[in-house]
Amino acid sequence: MTQSDIPLYDIIFRGDIKPGHQLPDVKKKLAQLFKADEQKINALFAGGAVPLKKNLEKAAAQKYQAVLSQAGADVQIAEAGKVSARAPKKRPASKVSQVSPSKPMSMQARLAQQQREQEPQSVKKSRQVESEPSVSERRPLETTLTLAPIGENLLVGSKTRVEPAVDVDVSRLSLRPQEGNLVDAEELPHDEAVTVELIDYGLSELGDDLLRDDEREQIEAKNIRVPDVDLAPTGSELGQIPKAPAPEPPDTSAISLE
Repeated sequence: MTQSDIPLYDIIFRGDIKPGHQLPDVKKKLAQLFKADEQKINALFAGGAVPLKKNLEKAAAQKYQAVLSQAGADVQIAEAGKVSARAPKKRPASKVSQVSPSKPMSMQARLAQQQREQEPQSVKKSRQVESEPSVSERRPLETTLTLAPIGENLLVGSKTRVEPAVDVDVSRLSLRPQEGNLVDAEELPHDEAVTVELIDYGLSELGDDLLRDDEREQIEAKNIRVPDVDLAPTGSELGQIPKAPAPEPPDTSAISLE
């Protein structure tokens, strides 16, 4: 393959930045990478397609794309010469500005301008939406995006993260048979025996009082004087109120039934 047969690529930038980056930070990083002043960097964000690097081999183009992506710039790789530099689209001037300043404005034009200035903001927005082209009418952006086949790795080249192999020494590890205790006897926790001296302790005989005389609480006897109180003889009444005798039954000898 000759030098002319090698496919070449361009790095295209349209002023977009990667999610998670701030525009001032991206501009500052691009100024450091390209060693350009603020005016040239601001021109890159005007909205037109700008080839940052041209006629690069694929590996070099991917390297530039990775570096610019880390800086926050959303760049694409296109075939060399396929995307040319385009200036940003200029908005058409309004009808009012197209009126010649030397020609006096008519009364009808002046009233129409005054009416547009007095319209609510919502009406102005609705008119602006109606004047904008639909999604189907917009010109599609030139891009080099393609769909990868099913199962193919989407990260290629420098984007692929390769984890370094770790060499783990397992020469001292072994497996025991699936039986018995897996912990050695010396690995088991052992509680040290505690010696308790019971010199002053003993067991009493069955039925003995567990308290000695000197251990009992001594209650002093109280002398209670009750001179007006005595005991009644056995069987005597203790002051109950006697019941009234039952009345005699009535005499019913003179009563007869017819």
